[in-house]
Amino acid sequence: MDRFFTADFSGLKGSCIRWLVCLLLLLTADESFAAGHESSASPEKVLFLTRLNQPLKQEWEHQKFTGETKYLLVSEDGKPAIQAAGQQSSSGLYKKIKYPLKAYPWLEWEWKLKIAHKTADLRIKEKEDMALGLFVIFSRPWLPWKTKSIAYVWTSAIHQPGQLIMRPHHPYFVLQAGEEKKGRWIIERRNLYEDYKRAYGEYPAKDPKAIALFTDNDQTKEPAAGFYGSIKAIKKLP
Repeated sequence: MDRFFTADFSGLKGSCIRWLVCLLLLLTADESFAAGHESSASPEKVLFLTRLNQPLKQEWEHQKFTGETKYLLVSEDGKPAIQAAGQQSSSGLYKKIKYPLKAYPWLEWEWKLKIAHKTADLRIKEKEDMALGLFVIFSRPWLPWKTKSIAYVWTSAIHQPGQLIMRPHHPYFVLQAGEEKKGRWIIERRNLYEDYKRAYGEYPAKDPKAIALFTDNDQTKEPAAGFYGSIKAIKKLP
């Protein structure tokens, strides 16, 4: 696949992200997606995009590129979570989704860092690793080289929180950097609709088609591990 997409994906990380985004596009091109699950407490306000009370294999597909990042469904601090630990690897979990982004522009999730790379640098291909990453993929059927995504990441202290690192198809929004906040759950809330416009200069013409969790350390070979909590789409923040 690389020889067909090299020109279009020259700014992406090696083969792993390239394959991840292309594969998700092909798998979601048939428009048969898993819809978000409404909250029983306030179904008109919140959609749960993940269910952590289900086996991982039932909710997610594990795509392996270099080695295999270890993903486990665990209980962390009394709450269900997905534990991720890099093993000099590059692999991710993906899940197809379907919901109206314009009606539910906010994305909320929790994550908790255990250990981050020391030298990872998302601007340099040979150091492009992330301890925790949440990708939202917007697909264009049959045109995988034109698919777009948004990536929210927790990476090394080389970066600064709030930094936007542009890539042709998956700009990185650095939300957390380094280990200052490791060991505790951090709640993130992002207006995905507006973040897309900030990254691409226009609002998305299509709704999200998939999400992916991505923890890797194949480039730096440095330890990287953490936890992912529930992911929600929210109509309006309180």
